[in-house]
Amino acid sequence: MPKKRSYSQRLGTAGENAFRIFCQQNLIVPNKLEEDFGIDFLCQVDNATNYRETGIIGGSIIGACVRAVDNPDGRIKLSRADAEALLLAQFPMLVIMVKLDGISNADVYYRFVDQEFAIQLSELLASEKTSTSFTSDRFKTAQSFKNDLGAAIAPGYVERIKAIVAERSVSSLLGDAQIEVRRTPERQTTLVTAIDLYAYFEQGTKEERRALYLATFGAPDFRTERISKLAVKAKLLGSLSQLPRPYVLRGFTVDEPIIVRVEGPAGASSCEFLRTSNAHHFGLVHQAGFSLTISRRKKSKGVWVHKMDVLVDPDAACYLEDWPELAEFLSKCMPGARISFGEPAEFEIEVDYFRDIGKCVDFARALNLAGTLDGWDEGPIPLQEFDAKESRNTAFWLASIGQNQSALQGFGLQWVTVDVTKLATKRAIIWTPVVSNTAKHSIISWVESQGEIYMHVGDACGFKLTNYLSCELEVVEKIRKSSKWPEIFISRGFPVAAIESEKAVRMNVDYPHLEDIHVIWKAYEPME
Repeated sequence: MPKKRSYSQRLGTAGENAFRIFCQQNLIVPNKLEEDFGIDFLCQVDNATNYRETGIIGGSIIGACVRAVDNPDGRIKLSRADAEALLLAQFPMLVIMVKLDGISNADVYYRFVDQEFAIQLSELLASEKTSTSFTSDRFKTAQSFKNDLGAAIAPGYVERIKAIVAERSVSSLLGDAQIEVRRTPERQTTLVTAIDLYAYFEQGTKEERRALYLATFGAPDFRTERISKLAVKAKLLGSLSQLPRPYVLRGFTVDEPIIVRVEGPAGASSCEFLRTSNAHHFGLVHQAGFSLTISRRKKSKGVWVHKMDVLVDPDAACYLEDWPELAEFLSKCMPGARISFGEPAEFEIEVDYFRDIGKCVDFARALNLAGTLDGWDEGPIPLQEFDAKESRNTAFWLASIGQNQSALQGFGLQWVTVDVTKLATKRAIIWTPVVSNTAKHSIISWVESQGEIYMHVGDACGFKLTNYLSCELEVVEKIRKSSKWPEIFISRGFPVAAIESEKAVRMNVDYPHLEDIHVIWKAYEPME
C-alpha cells in the first residue's frame, strides 16, 4: 500500500513554512524541535536592526506554538494541556495563528503570552472546561511584532507575568493579596502578603477549624508555634508553584487592646483583653489564655444565629492567683450580668449567652475560696480544668472548707456496724485525710477537728467531728482512686468513704499501696 499524506499534515506543513517566512522577515531564527510536546519551535533572537546588518545572536530564546487554520474566522482551539504548557514555560511564549487561503496565501497572526493572555489561560485551568478557542481578531498582525518582542525578551518579563497570574489566583483564595519576588546574590524568595493571615490555612475539616480556632483565640504566647503547624491550603501552593522558592507567607492579625466590663448582681469589674478575629469568629483574648468568642452568623434550624463560647486554653497554665484582675472579672460573671465591650461601650451581651461560662465561673469562684487554705500555694488547680468532673469535685470540696469552716461540724463516719449508743467514746483531736484528684495531681486535705472516737472492743470503729480547727493541703503524685469524688481514707484494710454531694457513701475498696494516709487521732481532755 503506498504512503499517504493527509490534508491536516499538508496544512500543518504549510503553516510551519509560513511561520519560517515570518521569522525571516522579523529577524528571528526558528529551530524546529525534533520532539514536540506543546512547543513547535525554539527561536533565537537576531539583534540586527535591518536585513543587511550583521547581527549578534544573544541568549534570548522564545518558544512558539504554531497553529494553521483554513476556516473563515481563523479560529484555533487550545486544550487544558496546551494552556498548562504555555504557562509552565520559563521563557517567553508565542502562539502563532497561520490563516491559510489555499496553498500560497497565508496571513500570520501572533500573540505573546502576556498578562491578559496568561490570565485567560489560567481561568481555563481553574474552570471545568476542557478547552477554549480564539479567533484571529484576538491576535495581532506583524506590524507590532518587533515592539512586543522587545518587551517579551526584557529581563523579568516571564517572571512578572507568572507573579501577576499567581497573585490573581491567590487573591481568589485569600482576598486581597500581593506577591513580590526578591533576589539577592545568595538566594531568591517569593513574598506573599495577605490582609488576613489566617486565610492561608485549610479550614475544611473539623480538626482544621479547631486548630485555627485555638491558634487565634488561645493564649497569645502559643500563637506563633500553633500557626506554624497549620496546614497551608493546597490550592494556594499550586498557585505559587511556578514562582521561586522558598515562599514567605505574610499577613496581618488584629490584636487591639480593649476594656471589657461586666456588671450584674455580684457587682462590676473591668479587665483588659485583646480583640482579634478570623474568617469564622470574633473574639476577646486574655493574656492568661481565657477567651470569649462569637461566631460569624450561621444558619441553625432555619434561623441565622451567632454561637458564643468560652475558651480556656488547654495548654496554658492559667492559675487565677497569678491573674487577680481576671479572677475578679470572672467572679462578677453571674447569671443576669451583662458584658460590655470598649470604653464607651460599643455593645452589650448577656453573660448567659456564652456557652459553659456558668461552669467556668463556678469553678473560678471555687478556686478563689480554696486559695484561703494552708498549702494551696504548693499545688493550685489551673482554670482549664473547669470541664473535668474530678477537678470540679476537688475544687468544690476545697471551696466548701475554705468558705464555711463549720461545714464538717457534726460529720460522722462509722466503719463497723454497731449501735453507736452502746459504744464507748473518747474525746480526741482527729486528722481526717480527704483525698481528691486533679488532672495531674492528688490533693490531700488534712482536716483537723475536735471530736469523738467510737470504741468497740478496744478498737476505734468510727468518729464524729464536733469542732473544726484547721485544714492543711498536701500535694502528692496522683493516687489511683475508684471514685471521681473526694474520698476519706480510714486505714489500711477498711473501706473508704466517698463524699458525694455533702454526704459520705461507703465503698468496699482497699488501697494496699497507701499505708501512710489514714485517719489519725489523739485523745485529749479539754481544759476546764
